[in-house]
Amino acid sequence: MKSYGMPWVVHLQIESAGKLLPILRDCASTYTDARTLKAGSRSEHFLWLSYIAAKSGWRSDAEKWREKAIACSLTYGYRKDATLDCLIDVLELLNEFEPALTLPRAAAILEMVKWMNAATDGRGTKYFEQSAFNVVLKRSREAAFSLIRYYREHAGRWKMLDCLEKFILSVESGDPELLWALKDVFSPHFVERGRHPKQVERAARHLKNLGTRLEPEKSDIWRVRFEAFIRTHIDPGWWPDDVWAVVQKDETRAVYHAREPYGHDSSIPKELTLNSQPIQTEEIEQKLSDSVESYCRTMEQLRAENGYFYEPMLVNSAFEYHASRSNSISEVHRLKAIAEADDSLKSEAVRIIAHRLFDYGEFDSGYETLLLAYQRETKYYPGEEEAEPILKELCGRDQAKLADFLVQRCDEHLMQSYGGFDMPRFIARYFTACGDVASLRKIFDDYLLHCQELFEHLPQQELYGWLRDYVEGKSIEDEEIVHFLVDLLGEHEIDQAKRLLRVLTALSKSRPEIVCRIYCQRLKEAEPLLRERLEILLDAVSCSAPEMVALHLELLVPLLSEPHFRLRMTIIEMIKRVSKSVPLSESIIEAANKAERPYSPLIKYPYRRFLLAPASSDFIKFLRKGALFSLQDAIQAVSDLLQVKPNVVIAYIEHGLVRQGWQEVEENERLKDEWDGMRHGDHITWFIPTFHTLVSDLLQNFIHEAFENGCYDSETLSAVFNIVRGGDPFFLATPPHQKPAEIQAITIGEPSNWVKEIDHPSVMNVDILPAVQWTTVYEERYLAQTNDSSSKYQSEVKVRSLLVAPEYSTNEDAWPDPTDWTDIIRCVHPKERRQIQFASAPPRACRMTS
Repeated sequence: MKSYGMPWVVHLQIESAGKLLPILRDCASTYTDARTLKAGSRSEHFLWLSYIAAKSGWRSDAEKWREKAIACSLTYGYRKDATLDCLIDVLELLNEFEPALTLPRAAAILEMVKWMNAATDGRGTKYFEQSAFNVVLKRSREAAFSLIRYYREHAGRWKMLDCLEKFILSVESGDPELLWALKDVFSPHFVERGRHPKQVERAARHLKNLGTRLEPEKSDIWRVRFEAFIRTHIDPGWWPDDVWAVVQKDETRAVYHAREPYGHDSSIPKELTLNSQPIQTEEIEQKLSDSVESYCRTMEQLRAENGYFYEPMLVNSAFEYHASRSNSISEVHRLKAIAEADDSLKSEAVRIIAHRLFDYGEFDSGYETLLLAYQRETKYYPGEEEAEPILKELCGRDQAKLADFLVQRCDEHLMQSYGGFDMPRFIARYFTACGDVASLRKIFDDYLLHCQELFEHLPQQELYGWLRDYVEGKSIEDEEIVHFLVDLLGEHEIDQAKRLLRVLTALSKSRPEIVCRIYCQRLKEAEPLLRERLEILLDAVSCSAPEMVALHLELLVPLLSEPHFRLRMTIIEMIKRVSKSVPLSESIIEAANKAERPYSPLIKYPYRRFLLAPASSDFIKFLRKGALFSLQDAIQAVSDLLQVKPNVVIAYIEHGLVRQGWQEVEENERLKDEWDGMRHGDHITWFIPTFHTLVSDLLQNFIHEAFENGCYDSETLSAVFNIVRGGDPFFLATPPHQKPAEIQAITIGEPSNWVKEIDHPSVMNVDILPAVQWTTVYEERYLAQTNDSSSKYQSEVKVRSLLVAPEYSTNEDAWPDPTDWTDIIRCVHPKERRQIQFASAPPRACRMTS
């Protein structure tokens, strides 16, 4: 039965009632635990249960389910989001007086926030986690960062990034190197127009300024780092002006700024008329500021001639000018009458009039005008924070009169169909202005209880108990930052992992005493995907900081007993590399030798053979679909080097998965969920599927058994390890390079003419080989002019060179086709891909450029 509705049950005969009660109770349990059931539907289901139970004579069950239905009906749709949002504001007010209770109270609110997706459509509930984070951040920087780490797993990525940005912008002390690494957490695939690049720029600029302030002797280094980061991570349309100024010093390039998608574009002039003639904004401003008479006359004409005239900044600026310079009580009275009649005048302008009335001794009239200013500021939301200065002034001048006004205002709002949800915050701000902490606490407690009752019908699940019981001083921020970066390294996204590997490797050079220990500790208990990336990381760190890695190698010794080829070989290579620089204990050296001994060509077990049963055709098809292309290449290369058929390797992997209880149907569902999770509109983030990681681990087990049982020389062992290892440790920390100044950015004049350049034939040049300069064998330049996150125009230029004997330099018919020139250069070792200087045969040199 797909639907939860069950009116058909009513028609059951009462004789079968004894069998029906367990079914109804099971239904009630299902409705209680269902997370995606909206409140209205949940209430209806419990009413049906109550009705059936009452008809059958089960009064206690009927009453219990009726109460549950009523509790569900308390959920009143999208208003719940505003209710909780106001509750967070009340908590912020109370925190000023009772900061010690901030974390338990924030945890109580977050326990309700987690159910918002089950109670509302989500449109107005997107920012609750960030609102609660702001409260925690003001109380404890340590707890706030712990909450960021928690959001990484239990909230959306963009919500975690919002909180991280706020954390970064609030930082005024700390280790600048470690904090600088946080800028790379902002995912480049998060492409909401303008939001992501501006967020990255703000965070990076604040960290640059922090580094400059804490390390003034390195101010130039921090500036260069910031400029390089912006130029290599953000679309040029969102580069700030100071970065563009640096770019234009080195190259001729037009400044391009992307347009804000939703912001106010002040560059577009509005066409206004006065006396039936077009008029500029500057002229209107002058007429409004000439005198009060000119202001009134001009406003009347503008409204009469322009249909809808709404220029609040212009009008308020002129009115404030007159109010602040009024020199008679009659003029102030006139301005007060104008303010009362014109709703477009903001609270600040009206407040100036009130102060002028106070100056002339008209306290009653001044207080009335000040109340008017307060009403203007709280026109839509009575508990608005911006009205707090006015509220405090009103409270200080006449608290009793203010209390009467607030009671009247509450009555007006409660009589309206949509009113009332902001009243607790409205009253809380009054008690805050008065300093009445006891009343403020009671407001919060009653409001919290009301909100908890709204969610009482949902399943009971405590996710934020850790925040409620949080004890400060147990964590060290520097270590927490590294752990957070390592957490992100273990996620499935490919680009993010590459970026963080580079950042963490660079961090190991500047802060090896912190990061090396954490890397070794996390590797010991890491999941397969994180373990692979930590292997790459530690391999690189052992090159740059062997003395620090040596202090923690003892933690990795137990991993040498794992039947995992890549893991074993990585640790063995690390121990060998470190031992050349730092003396190691005999136990570590012996453990490495013992782990490497089974791979010796002197040891062979000919009777241990792999199962020759072929892999199923369905699994082979799924392997092609569910794993990355690189895995297919790795299996083929390993098969060639170990001299076994690829089908034997695939069969081993399939049997290994079957022993683990793997099923293709379940894997299909998981793969679909992972793809859906990585799709952002039309944009897809490339990631490593869980299935790929499972298969990769089994491939390592196969290689381990192959070397353990067979007889392979050291060259084969080294070649296979180079195939399966994650990256070259010596080049892992190399950052992305900026575009060289001599490579001109593409400039699109007339797009149709620019596109026609593709029809031009390739140009060939014949030059004499220079004696001392480099010769470009192959170069490819890919340039693009982007439109925010997507490439609008693309240009690809390839340069190929060939060296020929002088007698052939004028005989074009004897030249090979330019597209084949690079194919004759031998860069492939018989057993692996290697650098060109190590190839078994020298490359054939040529010097003709296309």
